[in-house]
Amino acid sequence: MNFKKIFIKNRILFLLLAIVIVAIVLRFANYQNRFGLAGDQARDVLIIREALKLHKLPIVGPFSASGPYVFGPIWFWIFSLPVALFPKTFLAPWIFQSLLFVLMIPIMFFIGKKMIDETFGIIISLLTALSPSIVKISTNLIFSALVCFLSLVVIYYFISHLKNKKIRSFYLLIFFISIAINIHFEAIPLIVLIPFAYFARKKTLSNLIVSAILFVIPFAPLIYFNNIYNNYEINNIMQSVVFKKTATHSFLPIQILKNELNFSISLFPNIWNSTISGYSIPGLIMFLITLAILTYALSKNTINKQIEILSITFLIMLGIVGDYNGTLFKNLTAFTFPFVVIICGWVCYFIYKQKQYLGIGILAMILISSLINNFYNIKNSTNIAATSAVYWEHQLYKKYPNQNFAVFSYSTNYLDKSLPLSLYLDVAGRIDANGRKIGIANFGDPVNYLVSINGPDRMRIYDFAKTPDRELTNQNFSENNPSYVYENTVDWYKK
Repeated sequence: MNFKKIFIKNRILFLLLAIVIVAIVLRFANYQNRFGLAGDQARDVLIIREALKLHKLPIVGPFSASGPYVFGPIWFWIFSLPVALFPKTFLAPWIFQSLLFVLMIPIMFFIGKKMIDETFGIIISLLTALSPSIVKISTNLIFSALVCFLSLVVIYYFISHLKNKKIRSFYLLIFFISIAINIHFEAIPLIVLIPFAYFARKKTLSNLIVSAILFVIPFAPLIYFNNIYNNYEINNIMQSVVFKKTATHSFLPIQILKNELNFSISLFPNIWNSTISGYSIPGLIMFLITLAILTYALSKNTINKQIEILSITFLIMLGIVGDYNGTLFKNLTAFTFPFVVIICGWVCYFIYKQKQYLGIGILAMILISSLINNFYNIKNSTNIAATSAVYWEHQLYKKYPNQNFAVFSYSTNYLDKSLPLSLYLDVAGRIDANGRKIGIANFGDPVNYLVSINGPDRMRIYDFAKTPDRELTNQNFSENNPSYVYENTVDWYKK
């Protein structure tokens, strides 16, 4: 058997396989110090575990940080799968998410192949595998991470519809946009893709009706919640977003311009640089090259049609994000990461087709800087919350063998400490609302109870074995057991 001939004949497949292997290494290396664990992540996994225990499906997600309204429950539903399959494996939901981010590589390849050819598919697959932003968020169990993955799925069906004009692609585009928005409202700008896809092919009335139904289906739980709880969701969204925007006069052109300028100067460069290379200088160089090439290709009418439409929709989305009045973090724009990769990848491809060595050089600059950034981040990652929780867990087992525990924390300041501990104890089967009561507080907090364990970061565990819950509440301690977390996050409206 001639392996050389086999390799040459299947070189694209081998290249893609090599890129997937690189992606796996970058997403899983030093994983014990990189998987994102804090209060929110621990809370969400506790909710999933409690829902499975109770055989329930939550109909709402957690509250938004932007106002008193809630997200949809679909994130909980999706991540119930790995938790249900591997209930004793602590990292099951994190590994599941990281595997989705490995799956992004072949999806990106098929997007590139569909848009232009296999070479373009390989280029954007490489950029996706090494993108520092994508690598970093792949291990962070937050809603924005799943939105990033779904954004790529949306792009796949958007490009498919532009190319083949099949109604099935349009239906799936609508459905996945709706799921992404249900998971986190940061995905709302993806709606911009719908009119562009709609006008790419004439639709019948029945097509539009089916599309509307598909868009509404993921929101059925939120619609039900809104109806049974006095229009809570709609009223609070209007109050927090629409009325607030009117009251602050942020609808005025001058205010919109200020918002857009602030976004363009402060956050967008960070999004671009961290997605492309991880560093400002190569990121800025690539941004200037991208602007120049897009302008040149448009003026000469040599730009790929799908890239042109994708670039236009991306600019509109950035405009929507830029006009947002609240506090924006880079992770809340994770849906933009695949757009940046594809547009940047097309610029590299365009240059490669004109000047082969120059294109390779520019691509090498991006990949090398990305590798350096990833290596630094992977090597220097620490997981403080997980390390502390494991320490507390082992100390509790040593001091109170064969006992279960009920976890409390002083105020809400230490949820990043107490909720991860609750999660570790829950996975180990050692947490119980009726178990031995313990509380986490800081060394300087006014807590007049017996100190059970001194730990890192000036934190202490106190023994509340004989203390009534009412007294703990009066002392500003809050319960962090799974049943309590579930009731207060997704079942609060039933009280």
